[in-house]
Amino acid sequence: MTAPASCWTVQPGLAAKATQLAVIASEAQQSRASLLHSFRPALLLLLLTAPGALAAPASLTISHAWIRYITPTLPAAGYFTLANNTDHVVTLDGATSPDCGQLMLHQSIVQNGTAKMQMVSSIPVLSHGSVTFSPGAYHLMCMSPSAVMKPGQTVPITLHFLGGASLDATFPVRTATGK
Repeated sequence: MTAPASCWTVQPGLAAKATQLAVIASEAQQSRASLLHSFRPALLLLLLTAPGALAAPASLTISHAWIRYITPTLPAAGYFTLANNTDHVVTLDGATSPDCGQLMLHQSIVQNGTAKMQMVSSIPVLSHGSVTFSPGAYHLMCMSPSAVMKPGQTVPITLHFLGGASLDATFPVRTATGK
């Protein structure tokens, strides 16, 4: 049940205070909209550069990508050329694939006459340069290849760069001889 309109009383000055509050709220809303409009470019830049949300610049490219697959019980190796057509050095610091139990950056070296592989934590790619991942040099080492990894199939791989950028590529799977 509501009270008749004649029962409502307004204390002196309360109506003026309510009007002031309404004006302040309206000005605050306009200021907030103006502030958001002023900072929109900065907010967009912040969102685009948030860690984990960065894509590699279009001027980073992968070519000649492939995976050497031998057997399900042996690691597979990934080969490709990574070109950096930017004006600054970029640093590859990891790689991932749902088809590898673990995917590592490796380098084959000869030490005291013995060839061996060693894991590396990062690989710099000079401005307007490239690095080739090939047998006997840098390569990706795919530990525990998945059951879908077989010659004739493809494997998705994501390269990760210092600073949070990443680059996705599809690597065709080939035999031990590269065919």
